[in-house]
Amino acid sequence: MIVRLAFRLATSRSPEHRWRQLAVPLASSISVILVLFGSGLLAANRRQEERLLERTPILAEVPSDADVLLQPRADVVNGDQYLTIWLAAPLEGNPPVPPGLPRLPTPGEAFVSPRLAQVLAEDVDFARRYPLWTQIGSDGLVASDELIAYVGLPRDRVNERTHHIVAFGRPSGSQRGLVLGLSDLPRSSQMVTGVVIFAFLPGLILLYLGASANSVLRDHRFQILTWLGAPRGTLVKADFVRIQQFVHAVGVDEIHDVVAQARQVDRPRP
Repeated sequence: MIVRLAFRLATSRSPEHRWRQLAVPLASSISVILVLFGSGLLAANRRQEERLLERTPILAEVPSDADVLLQPRADVVNGDQYLTIWLAAPLEGNPPVPPGLPRLPTPGEAFVSPRLAQVLAEDVDFARRYPLWTQIGSDGLVASDELIAYVGLPRDRVNERTHHIVAFGRPSGSQRGLVLGLSDLPRSSQMVTGVVIFAFLPGLILLYLGASANSVLRDHRFQILTWLGAPRGTLVKADFVRIQQFVHAVGVDEIHDVVAQARQVDRPRP
């Protein structure tokens, strides 16, 4: 009965019901889009955090000749700050390699992000800094527009800021990691707060306003149900199912397309 009543309210041709037929589906669809778009942003931010963890250098507990020497440095190109990571190969053993790199760079060689490679192709003066360069793979990037370079360093050119690295990846147990990146990624708690304030709450408010749009037909039918002794829960369920009918009518597939596009916002380019 509830589903039948909701369907009739959603498809009624009564003149006084026309405003509600526009307000409710419009408010419902926009609300759902806001909520799902916010969820997509949270998922995208979480993926960025995961990529940042996967390339974390693991610090050696006891320095040795089998460690990779790493020295991070902040550089600037065309007013944009980017991260340069100097790497020196170990004297013995198989060296660990950061994600996105096929091997460690040799002295004078560089592996650069796609955006930095674009700058190198456009700026002749800057290109002299890295005469031999190769692009980093997408699995080594936090975001597609990240500016980062891994550069080979002779082992005898180290200083007190050099770190001894035994692996690259997510730290576990007692391992200590060194965060690499100038990325201004917001923390998960900040992202959740922002999405709740700017997406979820506006969506719920808009949905409430749309569902509360004046409809004489709806009020009359609910008044009759009340006279017949229908509990308040039945009226609430009828209103909820009717809104579902509207949301389905405006095209759920289109809403899913919007969410998929939101989750593509920061996917690295291959």
